[in-house]
Amino acid sequence: MGMLLAVFLFGISVFYIASYRESNQLCVREYAVCHKHIKKEKTVVFFSDVHIGKWYHSHHLPALCAKINHVHPDIVILGGDFIDHYKRDKERLNMEEIASVMREIRCSHKFCVMGNHDGTAYRQLMKSCGFTMLENRQVCVEDVAVIGLEDALLGYPSFADMEFGDDRFRIAVIHEPDAVDELDHSHIHLFLSGHTHGGQVGIPVLKDMVLPDKGKRYVKGRYMLSKTCQIIVSSGIGRTSLPLRLGNTPEILVLRLHPKV
Repeated sequence: MGMLLAVFLFGISVFYIASYRESNQLCVREYAVCHKHIKKEKTVVFFSDVHIGKWYHSHHLPALCAKINHVHPDIVILGGDFIDHYKRDKERLNMEEIASVMREIRCSHKFCVMGNHDGTAYRQLMKSCGFTMLENRQVCVEDVAVIGLEDALLGYPSFADMEFGDDRFRIAVIHEPDAVDELDHSHIHLFLSGHTHGGQVGIPVLKDMVLPDKGKRYVKGRYMLSKTCQIIVSSGIGRTSLPLRLGNTPEILVLRLHPKV
């Protein structure tokens, strides 16, 4: 009986941590990126998979925006899946309130891409918040080119109409990380992705079961794709499918870009 009680209490504790404590935290994970094409130091914030809706409420957004503003970013990029399920949750979503909070992000260059959960409501929201939607196109910010690609599950990511004849540091953003293996990334220096939630639950068998399509190879963190190209995958912020996060604290990524000495 004592053993059963201990197991029960342990299970309750894990559920509490995964459902409430860890899921409601937000950490800042920093990466240093050095490259010869970076002429001036810059700070890039990347965040993804907020999944506002049933399990992640909009009252968390002020803290998210405050974390972003605290690092004084030169560029802010949203990697998609900002809303979890608009049709299901639209009655609980105050879009104007969400927009008013997101407008508080203080940065002159704000970009976003589509995720597999996104639709028209997301497009309209991001436009109203001052984000530029990038779909198979690039925008240059001094010595950095930010390239946004279409969602790999709902669209056709491609570099076909882009010219890479300059010496800028090129960042490509695509929601699904495993899609990079289907692209020619010889002209890209850094990919940024989300989608996987880092597995969302850090229990090996369960983690493997919940990893999404095109998110099973590059799960979380930094990977070298070649000698000249890398990918950094964020474990995201919100939750979907399961109302739990365990071993995958919600995060925003802060990339410190430095000239190569």
